[in-house]
Amino acid sequence: MSRPLAASSRRWPYLLRSATGWASRELGHLGLADLMQGRYREAADRFHQTVALCREIGDRLGEARTLGNIGSAYRRLGRYQQATEHQQQSLLLCRELGDQRGHAIALFRLGAMDLELGRYQQATDYLQQSLALFREIGDQASEAQTLNGLGEILIAAGQADHARTRHTAALALASQIGAKNH
Repeated sequence: MSRPLAASSRRWPYLLRSATGWASRELGHLGLADLMQGRYREAADRFHQTVALCREIGDRLGEARTLGNIGSAYRRLGRYQQATEHQQQSLLLCRELGDQRGHAIALFRLGAMDLELGRYQQATDYLQQSLALFREIGDQASEAQTLNGLGEILIAAGQADHARTRHTAALALASQIGAKNH
């Protein structure tokens, strides 16, 4: 009788970690749903809970990506300083982990926020870095989105001809992606 109990007690931390991992994923999904439905405070709260669970189980990739989601929620709440801090944390952790996609997304989000705040040079720097990474990993949809962001910066700077080049490239990519998916 003690043998099965000992075996199950050795498995308990694994089961707990697994349940915690499941809970962190589900909380993260609920946070994304809140974000998409405009419930930004609720999303931020769920994402903070998710980060705590990710840290508890040592899921650094989940932590990195969720930090970026917190940044997105704060951006939509107009809390730009907190948004920047969380995106920077996500960026650093993704870079440390070698997560190129997460790294590119964090750069994109920082660039989009700087664009929104009228910090065009900083936005351009972030988006150019993001564009290079998206191209490197072959993420054409994100590449097109980034080209659009760069086009918006050029429009704001009064460089409509250069903006047209970026937007035309984004449209060509989007058309190419659409053709592949049909």
